[in-house]
Amino acid sequence: MENEPHRRSSPKFSGIHAEFLLRVHSIVKETSSSEEAFGRCIEEVCRYTGWPVGHAYILDNTNPHALKRNGPWHFDDANAYRVFKDVTEERSIASGADLPGLVLERRASVWARQLTESGQSFMRFAAAFSCGLNFGAAFPVWRKGDIVGVLEFYAEEPTGNEPAIEALMTAVSTQLGNDIARKRASV
Repeated sequence: MENEPHRRSSPKFSGIHAEFLLRVHSIVKETSSSEEAFGRCIEEVCRYTGWPVGHAYILDNTNPHALKRNGPWHFDDANAYRVFKDVTEERSIASGADLPGLVLERRASVWARQLTESGQSFMRFAAAFSCGLNFGAAFPVWRKGDIVGVLEFYAEEPTGNEPAIEALMTAVSTQLGNDIARKRASV
């Protein structure tokens, strides 16, 4: 377990953390669309943390209190998580509902060490549970003080070292938010 960066106890950026952030920075700069940047960053986060499921939402332009699917997914095994994906793709997420909606409402990351702790606010619990997903985390994507998207991740169990991962995800989401602004300005 010594080589697993997400299990380290220090929230400071080690060399491994710095390498991860450099990869994310390169991904964001070299992609031609925000959707591609989101997708590739989700893959990188999942690879780094060991989380088997990752997904992105963007703010719904017609309703600032709701999120809509952004398309990119990461699955370690797409067939194992098919039910969860299907249920997710059936709906948008309102502020306060589900982990991404709680991020939008609270304007902060949300960690559910046990999805059952999320209670009725986690609308997709049955689908997640049927796929063996018991842990979830969701992070805001910021642009100029506004949430423009949410990244959500799921796993069978908590990964630990939340302070370090939180700091890394803040850096990732800031880069993605800046990328959205840059790509919109160039259109």
